[in-house]
Amino acid sequence: MSELPQLESALSDAAHRRYGGVWWRPGARRAARTLAVTVALAAVAIAGVAVLSAVSDTDRPDERPATPPTDTWTTTVNKPRGFTVGLPPGWRLSTESLTPQLLDPRELLSAATFPLAYRHGACNHMPDGALTAIGPADGFVSVQERGGRSRLAGFPRRPASFGASVEQRDGDIASCLGHSADTREYWIPFRDAHRRFYALVVLGVRAPQRIRDEAFGILDRLRFDPTVLPDWKSSP
Repeated sequence: MSELPQLESALSDAAHRRYGGVWWRPGARRAARTLAVTVALAAVAIAGVAVLSAVSDTDRPDERPATPPTDTWTTTVNKPRGFTVGLPPGWRLSTESLTPQLLDPRELLSAATFPLAYRHGACNHMPDGALTAIGPADGFVSVQERGGRSRLAGFPRRPASFGASVEQRDGDIASCLGHSADTREYWIPFRDAHRRFYALVVLGVRAPQRIRDEAFGILDRLRFDPTVLPDWKSSP
C-alpha cells in the first residue's frame, strides 16, 4: 500500500485524464507510484531544509554591533561658583570646605575616593586634616581659586591634558602632615576662562593607574564660567 495515498491518487487521476488507458498498464502504474514517492520525498526534504533554516536563524547569535557602554560619570553644575565638574564612579564631592580658614585663594571644590570631612590640621591653607583619612590606594583632587582677574603671571595656560603634561611636584601637604603620609603630590597652578587656579592632586603610594587617570580626568573635564567674577572680598 502506498504511504502517500492522497498524492498518489491525485497523480493517478491526472495521468489517466491525459494518457487514457495506457496509465492502467502494470508498468505505468508502478512508474506512477515511484514518481509519487519521489515527489513526496522531495517535498519533505525541502520542508526540512526550511525548518532547519528557521531554527538556525533563531539560534544564531546576535551579530549586531555591541552598544557602547554609557558614560557613568556624574556631572555637577555649580552656577554660583561658575564651574561644572564630572566625577567617575567611586568618587564623591565634599559637602563642606576642607579649608574653611583659607580666604584667598579659596577652595572651589574637593573630591576623593574616600569620605571627606573637615578636620583641624597643622596648616590652614591645606586640607591636611581631611587627608589624614587617605588610604594607600586612594585619590584626592582639590581646586582653589584666586580672587579677581589681575596678575595672571605665574599661572600658565590650562594644559590640554593634565595627566599627560604635569610632573610630580610637592606642595605643602607633606610638611603639613609631618612627612608621615606615604603619598604622591601634584601642585598645579593654571589659568582658564580669565580665572586663576591651583589644582592639588594627592595619590596614595599604591593607587592604581586607574585612580591616577581618573584624578587627572576630573581636571580635564572641569569647565569654568568666564562670566563669574571670584570677588572673595565681598563674599563670605
